[in-house]
Amino acid sequence: MGKYIDTHNFIIPSALEISKTIHEHLEETKTQQKEFIDAFSDLLINALNNKKLEE
Repeated sequence: MGKYIDTHNFIIPSALEISKTIHEHLEETKTQQKEFIDAFSDLLINALNNKKLEE
C-alpha cells in the first residue's frame, strides 16, 4: 500500500499513513503529559517540604 491514494480530483494520505501520524502524536502527547506530571509533582513536593520547614 502506498503513502497516498489518488482519487483523480485530489490526493489523500493512505490509512496506514494516517495511523502512523496519529500514533506519533499520541506518543508525543504521552511524553508531554509525563513531563508535566513530573514537574508538577516536584513542585508539590517542594511546597510541602517548605511548609514543613516553616513549622
